[in-house]
Amino acid sequence: MLPSGLPERVDDDEAILRFVFQSNLLSKGQVKHQAFLPAPLSDKIPRLGTPVFRHPEEPKEAVRELGLVVLGNRPNKLHGAAVVSAKSVRQASLEIEGDEPPVRHALILGWAMVDTDPETQKARNMDLAIALAAAAKFVAL
Repeated sequence: MLPSGLPERVDDDEAILRFVFQSNLLSKGQVKHQAFLPAPLSDKIPRLGTPVFRHPEEPKEAVRELGLVVLGNRPNKLHGAAVVSAKSVRQASLEIEGDEPPVRHALILGWAMVDTDPETQKARNMDLAIALAAAAKFVAL
């Protein structure tokens, strides 16, 4: 069990939220694939993964509150959240696992790592991100 009481294994039916803080990640009410690309490796992020949150899309006010906590309470930067099921993540040949703290945090893992060919790695990860964006529903907040 994680500190929040959620199981470490993310169930296929769980909703996964990827908060959108930049308007350039949206187009015609849909989230662009760039929103799902993994964060670059750093001291703070030692694994190649996309930070997400385990939370149902309703009630919207609860989603908004979580997004504001993640953002540091800057409401003018929170555009909404891309919602995708954990099952869709797995269907895209990726994995998702609980990664607290913070509460309800998870990581989408399994991104391509091709140290010898960065262009191949970029292309593979773009394809995976496109699959996630296609499966996602954008919820404006």
